[in-house]
Amino acid sequence: MFAKLHGGQHFTKIDLNQAYTQFGLDEDAKKLLTWSTHRGLFTVNRMPFGISPANAKFQKYIEQPFMGMKNVINFLDDILITGPTKKEHLETLEKVLKKLDEAGLTVKKEKCKFFQDEVEYLGHIIDKNGLSKTKDKISAITEAPQPKTVTQVRSFCGMVNYYSRFVPNLAAILRPIYNLLSQNGKFEWKPECEKAFKKIKEILISDACLVHFDPKLPITLTTDASNEGISAVLNHIIDGEEKMVGCVSRTLMPAEKNYAVVHKEALAIYYGVTKFHQYLWRQKWILKTDHKPLLALFGENRATPIMQANRLQRWAM
Repeated sequence: MFAKLHGGQHFTKIDLNQAYTQFGLDEDAKKLLTWSTHRGLFTVNRMPFGISPANAKFQKYIEQPFMGMKNVINFLDDILITGPTKKEHLETLEKVLKKLDEAGLTVKKEKCKFFQDEVEYLGHIIDKNGLSKTKDKISAITEAPQPKTVTQVRSFCGMVNYYSRFVPNLAAILRPIYNLLSQNGKFEWKPECEKAFKKIKEILISDACLVHFDPKLPITLTTDASNEGISAVLNHIIDGEEKMVGCVSRTLMPAEKNYAVVHKEALAIYYGVTKFHQYLWRQKWILKTDHKPLLALFGENRATPIMQANRLQRWAM
């Protein structure tokens, strides 16, 4: 979704009024959602909050009116509009409001913001330069106490992973903490866990900003592997300097740790291309790796040797 915002100068955020309840239900759905109370049975005429399919249904119906429209994204009832010029922004805003009016949907005026230099959206601060982290979420992470149980470890890792795209090689940094999740009930907070705990907080405090993805700009994908994990970073080259669009990483599975170095580095490439395929598909881009033997395997106009391992043939394909 964020990739659709490139080139935007100002931003408008529209919030629907009591989102789900704006959708009426058919007779069969009303029967399924009947409430049983001490005063009898009551049928529900509109979609209530809390039912399992509500999110998917709501997202589907809200997306439909805006399909094919540029500079518009939505996540449930939060609609974000932008444009490279004020005129185009205003025209798009008018189209969106007209579509909402035709669909019989109303917005909550107090929660709408128009033509802002920056807006907070889905836990990110968005402006014309790119995406950055919100202070509230970063404070929640940096002020989090040392986990005492496996449940608290999972909670902390979940908070950190929300901003994983900002942290290159996140999986390798958090590896000591991840190991606590597989100790079969034994919880032991070791010095390396404390070191990783402090390091990730220091990294997240930084003012790292991700640039908006623009298919017209030069694209590079940098991959790397270690004995513990693999990572990939998607960059744009702007004014001769690499600017980060996003990054992904993960720890190696037990079997993958036994791979030869060339296989680990090849796996990192395969992982990076797979994760960023929506950005790389049908684009010309530069792959950067520090493992030269891979040029013979994945290089342009070079065939993978027939005697090579099957997994490398699959990855090369």
